Amino acid sequence: MSTFYNPITLLLVNQQLNVIQFFAEIKMNYQQTVLNNDLTEITNDMVEELTTSNNTSSVVHKFIKNYKSVPFDKYLQNNILSNAKNTKNRKLEVSEIKDVRVEAGYEFLFQIILIEDISMSVQRQLEILSERITGDVLYADKAKNFSKKKKQVKQLTEEEEDDNKDENNDADEHYQPKYRVNEQIVKIILQDQSGKYFKCIAIPDSHGLMKLSGIINMNCVPICKPILGTKITLKNFKYNRGAIILESDLQLSIYNNSHINNWNLNFYSKFINYWKNGLETRNEAKNKKLNQAERQKDRDFFASRA
Repeated sequence: MSTFYNPITLLLVNQQLNVIQFFAEIKMNYQQTVLNNDLTEITNDMVEELTTSNNTSSVVHKFIKNYKSVPFDKYLQNNILSNAKNTKNRKLEVSEIKDVRVEAGYEFLFQIILIEDISMSVQRQLEILSERITGDVLYADKAKNFSKKKKQVKQLTEEEEDDNKDENNDADEHYQPKYRVNEQIVKIILQDQSGKYFKCIAIPDSHGLMKLSGIINMNCVPICKPILGTKITLKNFKYNRGAIILESDLQLSIYNNSHINNWNLNFYSKFINYWKNGLETRNEAKNKKLNQAERQKDRDFFASRA
């Protein structure tokens, strides 16, 4: 015998379930705010409240456990640098440490400060992103349908022409350079809960680092998604010459939706300004070095004539 359910009763039950789900989502969103905080600004009171609360989710409990664990900077000082000596019994600097793997059982918490593709020049990335956002730069083979009075046209080198020979001639605001994923080398700037910064190097496809697809745009400029501030944990990795070497998905865990909103406002404009400032600083340093070399050359010349 089949059971008959009153439609009004079913409607009320469904409404009740929706209300319960609604408040559960509010509670989860409140708890998630700790994940969206700057690691260096999380307070002991916040940690204590979430630790003792019966409503704290398993994800937040895991995050708090990671937060309370030893920061990587402290581990580096106490477990790696303190024991690293050369043949003359001299303590090694960070840049002299080679291929040291962290001990099993340690898992370190970081937040992402920046992600960069270091296999492509900054100048090239700046040109591509500027073209996408402002249209200030167009490649010569992409500019046929545009007025040259309104656009600055950049001639492609022979190498760039080869890279783009399969592209059509229509201008495309979402144009991206074609290069194989396994040619990309990614540099990730990380910060631990003590506030110290670290460099992490990864080759996205060569070691099966598929989890990186959650935080990077393969074959795009910029390679970084708007996820700055995202919290991750790393374990069982190598530390080589001042850099964390990421080799496998097994070493990486990502806390989804843990980015910091303020850090990602005007995201692409920030990248353009960052690259421009970097290039200007580099050029100034280069010019200063050249000027110093020229002055020394002049001094040597007049000294030889004395």
